[in-house]
Amino acid sequence: MSARPSQPPKSTTPATPSNLRNPPLPPAAFYGQHNAPRPPLAPAAKGTGGRKPQTLRGAFTKELRALMYAFGDDASPAPDTVNVMEEMVIEYIGQLGTAAVRGQPKPKLTADSLRRVLDRPEDATKLGRLNDLIFHQKNLAEARREF
Repeated sequence: MSARPSQPPKSTTPATPSNLRNPPLPPAAFYGQHNAPRPPLAPAAKGTGGRKPQTLRGAFTKELRALMYAFGDDASPAPDTVNVMEEMVIEYIGQLGTAAVRGQPKPKLTADSLRRVLDRPEDATKLGRLNDLIFHQKNLAEARREF
């Protein structure tokens, strides 16, 4: 018997739009050193003293549904999926805010403290968006003063 070179098994699943929309991701080495996993930000505060912690549950549901649809999800995504996304967004915002005020004598969240946290190569898009928002906020303030 002659040895034939081994071939990868052919996929038995037909190519559907959902398969084409979610292709397999390349290995982590493909992304390079700047996009390597980074250490997590500090955990968000769980609450202070005897006060009941403020919850933001449900605050982003409508916007997240629209964003998920815009990025290729169903027009009405499953509520569990939206809830998980919302938990991730709330946790990220909390971690970002905590990291921004860390080390300040008077913890106050400012645009400069956010700039300091977002001044990393992998956050360049977010930093650019922050700068755009600050620019437009200044333009709106000037326009209001003129009227």
